[in-house]
Amino acid sequence: MFGLRVIEPADLRHDANIFNLLRLILASAVIFSHGYALLGLRDQDPSLQLLPFTVSRLAVLLFFTLSGFLVTPSLVARGIGQFAFARALRMVPGLWVMLFV
Repeated sequence: MFGLRVIEPADLRHDANIFNLLRLILASAVIFSHGYALLGLRDQDPSLQLLPFTVSRLAVLLFFTLSGFLVTPSLVARGIGQFAFARALRMVPGLWVMLFV
């Protein structure tokens, strides 16, 4: 009912984390703030009332910092060669799509 569900024991695992939720929140903040700029309403961004800069600037910095914390263990575990190869396999298809479009 209304999307609510009971918390299952698997939801309370010790290896569970909220990094993906934080990344989603930060990416959403960037989209929200950039929406004002795209509409030509940059000065009306409500985050400017609370901060001396747009929330997107802070969100981008935090997003990449958090992503760095998530990627670094992979680099340490795999070594530079396997890590670079795995990152290329992940990024190159998106690069080709972007270049094609």
